[in-house]
Amino acid sequence: MAAMENKMKVLIAYDGVHPIQYFINDLKKAGLPKDVDALVMTVVDAFMPPKNSSHVSRPKSAVTYIDAMLERAEARIEKQLALAAKTADKSAKSLRASFRGWTVNFEVCTNSPAWAIVKKEDEWKPDLIVVGSHEASSAARFFLGSISSGVLIHSKCSVRIVRKHQKSLKQASRIIIGVDGSLGSQAAVRVVAGRVWPKGTLVRLVAGFDQNIAFAVALHHLPGVKMLNLKDETQEDWMRQMTGPFTKTLTDAGLEVAGTIKAGKPWKVLVEEAEKWKADCVFVGARGLGMLDRFLLGSVSNAVASRSRCSVEVVRLNSERSRKRKK
Repeated sequence: MAAMENKMKVLIAYDGVHPIQYFINDLKKAGLPKDVDALVMTVVDAFMPPKNSSHVSRPKSAVTYIDAMLERAEARIEKQLALAAKTADKSAKSLRASFRGWTVNFEVCTNSPAWAIVKKEDEWKPDLIVVGSHEASSAARFFLGSISSGVLIHSKCSVRIVRKHQKSLKQASRIIIGVDGSLGSQAAVRVVAGRVWPKGTLVRLVAGFDQNIAFAVALHHLPGVKMLNLKDETQEDWMRQMTGPFTKTLTDAGLEVAGTIKAGKPWKVLVEEAEKWKADCVFVGARGLGMLDRFLLGSVSNAVASRSRCSVEVVRLNSERSRKRKK
């Protein structure tokens, strides 16, 4: 039982539209452990209206017509569920074949997909939710998709938005972490440092700064970082000092680390740097409860998730449940 409690739990929301190989290729570059407890969830977007109450007086012809409509709807949904179950089962088998140490199960249901996934999260309490996203056009990337967007907004755990990988799996993974000194970006660094990465994995800490960051620094003293006097120091000096501890954390984990600090809107800097550097994934902190998290990186996570051409993992602060399980 103890071993099971220590397993990382990953909920894979699979719609059957994208090939499951997209997910497999991405997860192979996600640094996940070898003993994951995974659940493939496929949701049939359908609603079954309740049957008429017996006490409601209706003409016999109307009752017969409505009952016939309900029967056809039930038959159609049952057929969709059966097809979804076959798809989910096949996907689970592919995941088991690709990740031999994983325990992979599947589940299908009818509901609004985003709502069903978030509801399952509350029940199953995963550490990470993996969802697919559009990648065919810039417009599709901009709107992200109602399902992935809904999960990203309402989920309480970290969410990974999967996009098709263009590079060979044999190439070393390239990871970008958006940093701004907030608790969210600190959590992103800890998550990357805690993953299992192959030798040669490259990490780039990317910070975009503008007047907003200067204003936030003046209001907030970040834990573990010496506060600089903005009258004497530049924004770049502050950002370099901030990324120092992050670099050490990642280097101690055996990763090759570099840093990039650029002027501009943080989300735009991250997206452009990921494109230029051909990153496999961008890790960003999710919006927290505090004013600083919302002000600095909160809106950035959504912007990066919707505009990036590579996968994006939005990291939320570890819950008490996750911390206890990892001890």
